[in-house]
Amino acid sequence: MRMRTRLVLVLVMSAPAAGAEAQDILLPAPGPPLEVGRGSGELFLADLDGDGRVDLVSKHLLARRIAVHRGGGDGTFSSNARSLTFPFEAGAIALGDVDRDGVLDLGIASRDSAAEYVQIARGTPTGFGDPMPRIRTHAAAATWKPIIRLVDLDRDGALDIVVGNGRRASVEILLGDGSGGFALQPGVSLTGAGARHEFELGDIDGDRDLDLVDAGGRESGDGFVRAYFGNGRGGFAMRADDSLALPGAPRATTLADMDLDGDLDALLAHLDPLVSVLLNDGTGRFAAMNGSPFILPGPAFNLATADMNGDGRPDLVAATVESVTVLLATGGGYVPAPGSPYPAGPGAYRIVVGDIDADGRNDVIASSFEGSEVRILLGNPEAHGR
Repeated sequence: MRMRTRLVLVLVMSAPAAGAEAQDILLPAPGPPLEVGRGSGELFLADLDGDGRVDLVSKHLLARRIAVHRGGGDGTFSSNARSLTFPFEAGAIALGDVDRDGVLDLGIASRDSAAEYVQIARGTPTGFGDPMPRIRTHAAAATWKPIIRLVDLDRDGALDIVVGNGRRASVEILLGDGSGGFALQPGVSLTGAGARHEFELGDIDGDRDLDLVDAGGRESGDGFVRAYFGNGRGGFAMRADDSLALPGAPRATTLADMDLDGDLDALLAHLDPLVSVLLNDGTGRFAAMNGSPFILPGPAFNLATADMNGDGRPDLVAATVESVTVLLATGGGYVPAPGSPYPAGPGAYRIVVGDIDADGRNDVIASSFEGSEVRILLGNPEAHGR
C-alpha cells in the first residue's frame, strides 16, 4: 500500500511570556571565528587523543585534506591543525574504531572517473595515520560524492562499512574483521532508479538488527521514504507495503527518537525549505507528524537533533547555507527558537552539535565551504532550562 502525505505548511512563531524577554538559544563564541582553511564540509566532534576534551575534525574537499583541531575543553580549538592530505578529493568520511584498539579511525569514501572506493586511516593519539590501500566498491557514477557509514551490521562487535553513491539505486556493504580488514559483500538494490538517494541506518523495528531507511526522489516532484529491514547478517529486504510519499525530494536524512517513545523516527530536509518529521509506530512504518513538513528560512543541507534549551525534548538544528536554524520542540510540533536563524559563514552546508565547553549545554559548529573559518555558536545559559 502506498501512502501519501498532504502538503500542509505550518509556521508558528513563538512569543515570550508576558513580562519576559526571549533569550537567544545560541550566542556567537567570544573572539574571532576559528580558522580551519577554505572549503570546510563535514564536521565531527570526538575526543581523539583521550584527554577528556572534544576535538574537531573538518573535511576540505577541494583542498584534498582532513584537519584535526585539538579542543581546549572551554569552547576553543587549536588553530594549528594536524592535516591528512590525499592525492584525490575525499568524498564522505566517518569515524569509528574499526580495529578495536580504543582509538577512533577514519573511513573515507572517494571516486575517480572509473570507480568508487573506500579506505581506512588508522587513528593515532594525535590524529590519523597514512590511509590504507583503497578498496574498489563499484564503477563510478558521475556528479555525486559517495556516502559512508561505519556500523556493526552483523552484531559481531566489529564495525562494517556501508557506502552508496546517492545517484545509483544501490548500497554496497563491506563486512569488517575487527582488525581493520574488510570484505565486499552482495549489495542492496534500492527501488527508485534515476532518483537521488539519501540513507541512514538504525534499528527501527526493535529487533536489535540495523535497518536501512532510504529517502529519495527526483529533482522535481514528490519524494519517497522506504525501509529495508536488516537480517543481522549484512542483508536487507523491503516489505511490500513500506513506501511513504513526501512533498519533494530529500537532500538530508537522519534518524532520532523525536517523540520520546523509544522508537527511531525519520527527519528529512527537502530541496525546498522544508523539513519533514516522520514518526515511527515501532514496527518501522512512518507517518508524518501533525503539522509536518515545517518551514525553514532556507533550504537545509544537513540536519541534527539535540536538546537545545534544556527542556528534555529533542529539537531540530539545520544548516541553512549562511545560517544555522533551530526549531524547538513544543510537544506537538516545532517553533523557531528565539534569535533563529543564527548567522554563519558563507556556505554553511554542514553542522555538528555537542557540548564543547563542558557546561552541560549543546553548542553548534557550522562549516563554511566558501570561506576559511567555521562559526562556533555556544548554548546561552540564560535560555537554557526554560
